[in-house]
Amino acid sequence: KVKRYKCLEYVRKVETTLLEALTGYKRGDPTFRSNELRFPEYCFAPVHLYGEMSQFDTGIDRLQDEGVFTELDNMLKSSDILDIKAAAWAIGHIGASCYGFAKISQFEFVGKIFNLSNSHENLS
Repeated sequence: KVKRYKCLEYVRKVETTLLEALTGYKRGDPTFRSNELRFPEYCFAPVHLYGEMSQFDTGIDRLQDEGVFTELDNMLKSSDILDIKAAAWAIGHIGASCYGFAKISQFEFVGKIFNLSNSHENLS
């Protein structure tokens, strides 16, 4: 339960960061105007715990032992778009390392995300 919650929290953080960088919106700013032309600020995705763990074979083993890959697979099958986004971000971070890419290949996550991106009604 905690793992899923932290993945969902990551999605909210990334989406807020992107919103602020690309639109200039700041939470609670009464002077924000959506029609103002502005250039995006620098924006970096925060580190993801699973991405950091997947840089080491022991981290991948731990993720496997904790059932993270099965949980991510189940989240991809969810009807909740936040679950799908959370799983996609986590899988992306895991797959950025050699150890992680090998593991996500075993679960065929890339193909599953590709199929979702082509067939899901929500394009965000």
